[in-house]
Amino acid sequence: IFFSFLVLQIISHLISGNRLIFLYYFFPSFFLLFYFNFAAKNNLLTISFYISLGILIILFVIFGTLSLKHFFTSGDLHFYGTFPNVYKSILAVSTNVVRSSGLSRTALLIYIPLFLYLLISPTSKSKLIINFLLIFIILLTQSRLTNIYWSIFIIFSSIFYLRSNEFFKYVKKFLIILIIPFLITGAVISSKYYLLYNKIILVDRGKIIGIKIFDDPKFSFVKEGFEYKISTKNDDIAIVREVDPLTYSSGRVSYWKKILKRNDRQLTGNGYLGDRYLLKNDNASNLMIYTYASSGLLGSILIIFLVLRCMFICIEIMFIKKINLNKKNLIPISSIFYLGFIVFRGIGENSLAIFSIDQIIFLQSFIIIEIFRSKLKRNEKK
Repeated sequence: IFFSFLVLQIISHLISGNRLIFLYYFFPSFFLLFYFNFAAKNNLLTISFYISLGILIILFVIFGTLSLKHFFTSGDLHFYGTFPNVYKSILAVSTNVVRSSGLSRTALLIYIPLFLYLLISPTSKSKLIINFLLIFIILLTQSRLTNIYWSIFIIFSSIFYLRSNEFFKYVKKFLIILIIPFLITGAVISSKYYLLYNKIILVDRGKIIGIKIFDDPKFSFVKEGFEYKISTKNDDIAIVREVDPLTYSSGRVSYWKKILKRNDRQLTGNGYLGDRYLLKNDNASNLMIYTYASSGLLGSILIIFLVLRCMFICIEIMFIKKINLNKKNLIPISSIFYLGFIVFRGIGENSLAIFSIDQIIFLQSFIIIEIFRSKLKRNEKK
């Protein structure tokens, strides 16, 4: 079905007059299907899961480190809107850097299996530090979709855990791996806000230039080249990202309306990156709207079928088969939450419809869950 979706976009692309260079997106997506089919037949999906998790960790370390450096050297209290300035040091290597929503996505994809693992295994200092850094990044990127799904994930993973564990044991785990990191994050942000508000941390053009310990300049540390001045208090310090009061969608709805109005090929769409073709290089930022722009109603039907299939197998495994949360089931359960997250991200992103981290994780998780479900059925027959 997904292969049909890819081929349909080739046909749509060639008859719409879209740029031929965008046909490139067919080939990595086709390779993914080919690879995951090979991995499934040769029992390599577990290895594939760990390889993809390792790559995500590498990406998180690179972009997370730069983001944390920005947080502690600037007057910003969150990461939203810092793209691409926060990544200046690596733009010479690649301009294909993640935005704050992409960083939050990567952090949550790492966090999901880690949180599940922490629930069922003894904790350690290194695990708790990694857990805290992931929570810190997720909160400071202020991606609304990620934070909403994070809450959903916590609720349903707790249901999994409580099926076979005592409630008071869960409360202890919950306190250590979630509440304490959340409170520490709040304390860090509150402390920085206090220091900025009272001009103890001195900022010039968004960058921290020094620290004023007392009113006497000789007890202060100011970056060379800047004149020390005692300033008045400043109320204009943003803890929460700026949001347009007239729209909760960050302007996405206007793009959706334009695509619906401009798409003359309702049945087959305009091929790969059909949203950019219709919007003159802007992004649809929605799974179904992008699918409609790129492959029309036919492609939309295929994607809807895949999403419904995901929902069916995930609900069956979670609530009908009622599998337990243990190390043996860690990868399948993580894959269930991955599928939920990637589909949920489709509300505000193109997500799995175009070659991306989302598409890689979606296809891998989908096949892992299908095979896991088949094994459960075979075991029931025995």
